[in-house]
Amino acid sequence: MFSGLLICADCGHNLWYHFNQKNPDIKYSNCSGYNSRRGDCPTTHYIRVDFLEKVVLGEIRRLMQFARKHESDFAQIAMGLSKQNDTSQRERKQKELADKIAILSAEIEKSTEKAMTANHFIATVRKYTRAKKLSEGMLNELIERIEVHQSEKIDGKHCQQLTIHYNCIGAVEIPDMFAFPEVSMQTRKGVTVCYEPLLKAS
Repeated sequence: MFSGLLICADCGHNLWYHFNQKNPDIKYSNCSGYNSRRGDCPTTHYIRVDFLEKVVLGEIRRLMQFARKHESDFAQIAMGLSKQNDTSQRERKQKELADKIAILSAEIEKSTEKAMTANHFIATVRKYTRAKKLSEGMLNELIERIEVHQSEKIDGKHCQQLTIHYNCIGAVEIPDMFAFPEVSMQTRKGVTVCYEPLLKAS
């Protein structure tokens, strides 16, 4: 269900889905650019699917708490991010497609018509308030992409950072009062990886 959503934070390639041949219950993704013959990404960006599911569900719940308890603040942030994303997207398209202004104008008009407003996004978030499991529908409605970082040792423990970009509003800075999900998992013998949130400019 994460197909097309996982992006390598270092090289921008999609992550590919795999399962462990010795233990098919272990499903994971890693960077498609990590290959000495095909790509130049320095590390694997390995992430287990069960770890990812727990983190993403926890972060969606955290977003819901923020949206529910501070709706006006959240709406202002969402509207501001939406405008920033729209502006930066237009600037990128204008640079890349300067010779196709007619097509560009039509695309911008179409995307503007379909853009999710802050209120619509809040309404969508509310739909999943009691969700106990992730679903493909939830991911498609709420999330644009997830940037997966290589796990690294921080303060003596292995941590993996993710940046979740929500549809139309991007990566949201949620106040510290809403604790991020505590997720840790043994990825290989003797190595336990913990989740650490990270925001990255879109």
